[in-house]
Amino acid sequence: MGTWLACSKQGRVAFLTNVLELHTLPEVKSRGDLPVLFLKSRKQPKEFAESLKSEAHYYNGFNLIVADIKSKSMVYISNRPKGQPITIQEVPSGLHVLSNDSLDSPWHKVLRLELSFKEHVGKYGEGEIPVRQGLYGTRSSAALTVRSSGKASFYELYLDDTKWKEHVIDFHIGNLNYTCKDYINYEAILTDEVARQK
Repeated sequence: MGTWLACSKQGRVAFLTNVLELHTLPEVKSRGDLPVLFLKSRKQPKEFAESLKSEAHYYNGFNLIVADIKSKSMVYISNRPKGQPITIQEVPSGLHVLSNDSLDSPWHKVLRLELSFKEHVGKYGEGEIPVRQGLYGTRSSAALTVRSSGKASFYELYLDDTKWKEHVIDFHIGNLNYTCKDYINYEAILTDEVARQK
């Protein structure tokens, strides 16, 4: 069984978006298997990405981020555009947005999300951020925070029928020696936006 977002107590994280395409192939491997495969492997992110080169064409279009928090390594992988070699790119620390296009693409929704995130962090810091809870647009949002102490929290807000539900999992990632600056650079907000907000 696959997923779009996976994280482990060992500090491995993977998340996936589908690439928007008019036509998809019906008999291909499930893209949702990719995050699980990364968590199960012992490969570093770059090594895992390289191992996908020969298999990338067996999947419909995807964008995948794989990261190892302990080694401070994060890699972006995409098998689109069609007919091009697989994209493998190390992701530097900082704020990045992944949508149904490429990493940090200039799509208006990407630029809007980046600006909104910066505004919320500036306004609320580590406090709670109010969430609009309409029935149109985003159907789930998730946040993974990892403090320099290794305390990790996975927050999920999702739409179940017509009601919003919240799920929180706290766990510990051992052997982290991060500074406050590292913590800020590796805290991430991940959203699965299925329709544009008005």
